[in-house]
Amino acid sequence: MPDLASPAVAEGNRFSRCLRQAEIDNRMLAMIIALLVIWVTLNVLTDGIFFTARNMYNLAVQSSVVGIMATGMVLVIVCRHIDLSVGSVLGFTGMVIAYLQVHVFPLGAAWNWPLTILCGLALGGLIGLWQGWWIAYRGIPSFVATLAPMDKTYQILGGRLSGDRWQDRGAYGQDLSNPGGRHRRLHRCDLELDPGRDGHRLDGGQCRHGPPKLP
Repeated sequence: MPDLASPAVAEGNRFSRCLRQAEIDNRMLAMIIALLVIWVTLNVLTDGIFFTARNMYNLAVQSSVVGIMATGMVLVIVCRHIDLSVGSVLGFTGMVIAYLQVHVFPLGAAWNWPLTILCGLALGGLIGLWQGWWIAYRGIPSFVATLAPMDKTYQILGGRLSGDRWQDRGAYGQDLSNPGGRHRRLHRCDLELDPGRDGHRLDGGQCRHGPPKLP
């Protein structure tokens, strides 16, 4: 009597072999299926907007930062350590890169962004080297060695960025979060100024406020 279940068993064995060759275990397969279900649900709820090329590009760009950090954290966790300062160091180096691009290096230079990126990578490497030295050569637990830099970088970020909340400012630059406590530093013409000509708008007119006074 022929075995009717043999084709199904053979198909299942073939599928299992493909998963083993691809090094995909059941947990990873479950996460992939859950991700696909979430994507399909969001695509249905947004009338097909979720699966557009522009949205996929935005998702890839936004998740690339987390992916890069996760790749580095894998090496740290494999060594049975933990890095609590990874997020705060990322924000701190990003702030330094933005400051160098706007306030230190000329905006119109072609070498502006490559040089600032190299400076950010060097700064992040120095911070990691400093923390690694305390952990590897001084025997400080990684939890403690990375907790202090996390706290300090958060303090620097909070102190530096507290006065630069663009989203909390009105049309003429007043600080909406603290109307009477801070002087006005931005005005409407700041958004229309030509960076190559001080005090001139992009349409050629003269701004009566003069050049912008950014911190």
